[in-house]
This record gives sequence, structure tokens and C-alpha cells, in this order.
Amino acid sequence: MIPLRLEIEGFLAYRSKVILDFSDFQCAVIIGENGAGKSTILDAILFALYGKARDAERLDDLINNLSSRATINFFFSIGGENYYVYREKERGKESRVLFFRVDPLTGNRLPFGYRGVRAIDEIIRKTVGLTYDAFTSSALLVQGKSDNFLTARSGDRKDVLTEILGLKIFEKIFKKSSTQLREINLKMSELKNKISSFLDVNDEQCIETKQKIETIKNELIYEKETLETINQAIKLLSDRERALRERNDLESKIKNHDNLLSEKEIIERSYNLYDDSRKILPYLTRKKELKEEIRKFINLAREYPLKLENTEGILKSTFRELDENNKCNIEFKNLIEKLDLDVREQESKVKAFKIKKDDLIKLEVADICPLCGYKFTQDRKFHFNEEKKILEEKIKESVENLRISERELNIKRLEQRHLEDILLGLNNKKIELDMEIRGLKRDITKIAEDLETRKRALTLVEEDIEREKIRGNSMVGSPIRDVINILQDSSIVETYKKLNLALTQKEVLQGQIKVKEDELARIEKEFSTLVNFSDNLPELIKVKKDKDRLISEMSEKLAGLNKQLGVFEEKLRQKKSLIIEIENLTKEEKIYSFLSDAFSGKNLQTIVVKKALLEIGRHSDELLKHLSGGRLSLVLDSANTLDNLEILIKDLSTQENRKFELLSGGEKFRVSLSIALGIGRYVSSQTLKTIESIFIDEGFGALDRMGRETLIEVIRALLSEIKMIIIVTHLDDIADAFPVQIKVQKKYKGESSIEIAV
Repeated sequence: MIPLRLEIEGFLAYRSKVILDFSDFQCAVIIGENGAGKSTILDAILFALYGKARDAERLDDLINNLSSRATINFFFSIGGENYYVYREKERGKESRVLFFRVDPLTGNRLPFGYRGVRAIDEIIRKTVGLTYDAFTSSALLVQGKSDNFLTARSGDRKDVLTEILGLKIFEKIFKKSSTQLREINLKMSELKNKISSFLDVNDEQCIETKQKIETIKNELIYEKETLETINQAIKLLSDRERALRERNDLESKIKNHDNLLSEKEIIERSYNLYDDSRKILPYLTRKKELKEEIRKFINLAREYPLKLENTEGILKSTFRELDENNKCNIEFKNLIEKLDLDVREQESKVKAFKIKKDDLIKLEVADICPLCGYKFTQDRKFHFNEEKKILEEKIKESVENLRISERELNIKRLEQRHLEDILLGLNNKKIELDMEIRGLKRDITKIAEDLETRKRALTLVEEDIEREKIRGNSMVGSPIRDVINILQDSSIVETYKKLNLALTQKEVLQGQIKVKEDELARIEKEFSTLVNFSDNLPELIKVKKDKDRLISEMSEKLAGLNKQLGVFEEKLRQKKSLIIEIENLTKEEKIYSFLSDAFSGKNLQTIVVKKALLEIGRHSDELLKHLSGGRLSLVLDSANTLDNLEILIKDLSTQENRKFELLSGGEKFRVSLSIALGIGRYVSSQTLKTIESIFIDEGFGALDRMGRETLIEVIRALLSEIKMIIIVTHLDDIADAFPVQIKVQKKYKGESSIEIAV
């Protein structure tokens, strides 16, 4: 997996959105102060790929304290294919993840078609080819975790390796198989106890019960056939009584029809008067309505001209009043203009007097004339004072005259506005009267037209009445009240309908009587074929009840035997089912017993771990020789058992073995990196995915200067086979050894930023 682009927002130290582009370098160092957010970049990659990081118990702990949501956009490539994963966690809610393959030609994101976090996480894991534990032990070396295999006790190294390689599934299968085996044995014991209660159940009981059931069934068939014959006889006797009643009813109806037919002439005469009334009533009603409407329009034709004349008189009076008020308005305007001119003159006079007064005040306090330079005497100043008093009297008089003129002007303006309101009202009244006159004229024309229309309609109605008279309508000329009284008598129509019905039904009823007589003859013939039965219906019904009771008793007995047979058969079925279930459980017991033995720690799991350990040791040894310049070799000593796995480092120059704990810092780093990459190579060989990049987030502070120089040499040596290497450190001398630095800085309120420096 090679990272291409990483976008972080609201995640741990990064509140605001930061973008990190990996596409322009092969090796880079992430540098910054402790706690600035260097490791957070790797945590973001872990969270994007696996939905977890830093072994946080709650995913909400990964959200920035000042944010409500954390989002990661991560673009990466594997084997030349580009992918994009988006993961989001909102505080207090479930996380959300999307995963796409990027089309190399169009750049479009192609979804995998999976839904749900678990399904998408599984397809991401398969695409990357490493579990979380394998990834953090090989491709991404997290502080304090990547060397768990090395620092673990020899007796615990098997469990650590099992965890890294994802072999815990074997232990789960073993536990599941053992649990299932115990449950099967317990269930088999229960089934054997159950089957002991069915020892007395056998096929002979069922055969004997079936024979009894067959005997009762035959007897029941005979009794039911007899009952069927009785029911047939009862039905024939019931049909005979019904046919007799229906024939009598038909004869009674014919008699009633004959009584009605005897009054045929009277009924038809009454109905003819009703029909003539029905035809003539609409004309008489319409004639009456038209006469009423004509009378109404004649009255309106007299009334509306008087209204028009009166309204025209009011309009003329309004015109005269308008002329008078317009003349007054012109006079008011002239007077207001005169008063307004007088006010302006008074204002000018007051202003002039005030200017003279101000000039005298200036001269009174001055010693020399400002115009001629002449020195004022005391007499001259006294003269100025006298003139000032005269001016003050004139100003006072002029101000009073101005006030009187302004008050008179305001009064006249108010009177003019009142007069203008009167003129506006008169104009509105004139418009309304004019509209009313036009409306009255239209109404007069309309009334004349409507009156003429109704006169023509009345002539047409009278012509229709005359035609009815010619046709022989006997109600023409009768008062409309008599016509209405005849039409309100509903019995005339009802009686006429009954008469017509009697005429048509009498023949039908006679035919129906013939049918009933034929039916009675047929019933008598059919009943004569039934032997040993009385034609007394009540007696036959009593025989039927006795037969029903007997059949019911036999049916109950048959039901009891069938129920007993069902119990026997159910017990037999249960017994056979228990036998089959025990046989199936026996087969399952053999299967789970085999799985329990196969997946126990001493069998398949040990075989797989030993094979993995052999491959990891081979890969790690090759890498260690390469990274140490052929000086060191790796020896994994299991002493024929995985319960005490020792890691020894052989110095090829002295052929001596040393324990990992006794190595120098630089040697430990080489061994740790070799085993991590060896684990990665093995896992990759199993999933057909190569380790294309590594991320190293280790504490390099424990290394001395020589150890740090060795670290730099090792990383540079790895660039020949690893496509990208990212190192996390806070040491400047390590950072300065590489051309690209990803600087992480804390900003305001603890928020972090990222900057790439070349």
C-alpha cells in the first residue's frame, strides 16, 4: 500500500482541515514537538483503513475536543491500482465509511457495491491484504507496539505471533468445537432419557385401532345412506306443502285481479282526466307566471322614469352649488395671496428695523465712526440711544402686526381647505349621480325589453293551450286549482297501474298455477318410489332425529378412535424422530470431536505457527544480513516447542550467539526492523500483497549518535526495495538527513497544522 493523499479534519490534534500530498517524494520525515500531532497522521491512516486507532476504547475519543465530527479522506495505491476511502465519525453516532476503486483512465470513483460498515471494512482489509495487527507490526511500526514480538517473554511469543498473523481463528474454532461437543453429549443424554418413555409403543396398537375404525366407518356409511333417503322423503313432503300453498296464493291473486278488472271503465276515465291535467298544468302555470311578471314590469316602467327625473334634478342642483363654491374658492385664493404678500412685507420691515438696531448698538459702544473716522461725542451717543428706543418701538409694533397678519392668513387657509373639501364632496356626488342616471336609463331600456319578451311568451303559451283544446284536452278552461287537485290525488295513478298489471298478470298467473299442478304430480310420483315411509311429515321428522342421534354417537366414537390412533402414531413418530436425531448427533459428535482435536494448540495451530515462524525467520534473516552489511544473522530457537521461543542474534564474524536484550541500540533497531519486515513479507506472501511502503514511529531518543547514524543508513538502504518510507521523529539530526520534511506545528488553542519543506 502506497499513500497518495490524506485529508484530515476534526481528528485528534487537527480541528481544521489539513491536506498531505505524498505523490512528490519517496522518503520523508514527519517532525515536530512532542504532542504536536505527528503520530496523529499515522493514526488517521489506521482509522481510514481499519476504523480504529491508538487502541481507543471509544471512537468518540478520536474526535477533536472542539469538533463534533471527524472525517478522513485517504487516497492510496496497491499494485498499481488506485483506491479511495472516506471514513466519518460524528460524536454520539455510528461511524460511516465509503470505499472506491479509482478508474485509471477517467479518474471516476467506482464503488464496490457493499453496504454497511462491517462489509466495507472486510473488503478494505482484503484489498490491503493485512489485518490491523499485522499492519501495525510490519508496514506501520507504532511506538511501543511493533517490537511486541521481540520484547515478549519467550513463553508468550507464540501468542503474540498468533495475534499478529490472525491465527486466533484456530483457537476460536477449537473453543467452539469443544463447546459444541459438550452440548451434543448433553443433548444425546437427554434424548436417550426421552426415548426410554416410548418403549411400550409398537405398530400392533395402531393396526388394532385401525380395524375398529374401519368397522365403524362401514356401519356409519349404511346409516348415512338411510338418513339420506329419509331427508329426500322429508324434502318431497315439504315441497308438496309449499307447492299447495303457492297454488292457493296464485288462485287468490287471480280472484283479486278479477275484482279490479270489473271497474276498468271508471278507472280509465279517471286516469284520462289525470293525464289531461298533467299535460295542461305546465301551460296554465306558465300563463299565470307571465301575467304576474308583465304586471310587475308595467309598474316598474312607470316608476323608473320618475326616479330618473328626480335624479336629474338633483344633478342640476349639484352643478349650481359647484359653480358657487368654485367662485368662492377663487376669491379665497386671491385674498390668501394678498395676505401672504402682506406677511412677507411685514417680515422684511421687521428685519430692516433689527439691522438698524444692531448698527446703532455697535455705534453706541464705539468711540470712532467706522466709516469716516470721526470721534463720537457724548451727545452724539445719547442721540444713538434715543434712536435705538424709537426703533425698538417700531420693531415691537411691526412684530405685532406680523403676528396678526399670520393669524389671519392661517384662518383663511383653513377656510379654503374646508371649501376644497366641500368641492371634492360635490364632485364625487356629481359623479355618483351621473352614474346613477346612466344606470336608470339602462334599467328603463331593459325593463321595456323584458316586458316585450314576456308579452311574446304569453302569446306563445296561449297558442299552446289552444292546441291542447283542439286535441281534445278535457281540462282546457278548467280553473288551475281543479287541475292541481286532480294531480295531487295519487290513488288515480296507482289504481291505473294495478289495472294494467292485472291485465298482464292474469294470464301469467294461470300459467303458474298449471306449473304448480305439474310439480305436485311429480312430487307424488317421486314419493311413491320411496318404500316403507309414511306420508305424515311430523312422523318422518321424528324418525330423522333418531337417526341423526345414532349417527352422531357413532361419529363421536369414530373421532375418539381416530384421536387414539393419532396419539399412537404421534408417539411412534416421536420415537422414530428421536432415533434419527440420536443418529445425526452421533455423526455430529464425530465431526466436532475431530475439529476439537485438529484445532487444539498441539495440532493444526502449532503446525501453522511453526511454518509461519520458519518463513518469518528466513525473511528476517535475509533482511538483517542486508541491513547489517552481512555481519548479523537471526536465529529463532524453539527447542522443538513453541512454548519457549528464544530469539538469538549470531555475530557472523565471531560465530557467537547473543540475546536480543544484550544488543546495542543500533543493532536492536536493525533486528526490530528486520523482523517487522519479515512478518510483513510472510503475511504478504499469504495474501499476494507486497509491502510497498513502511511507516516508522519509534522512539529514537534512546539511540546515541552512532545509533542514529546507523538508523539513517538502514533507512537509506531500504529505499532500494521499499517504494515509500515515512519516519516520525522529533530529532533534528534525523530529520536533516532526509530531503523532505513534513513539519507539524501547534497553533492557536492547540490546533495543529502541516507544512511540507524540501
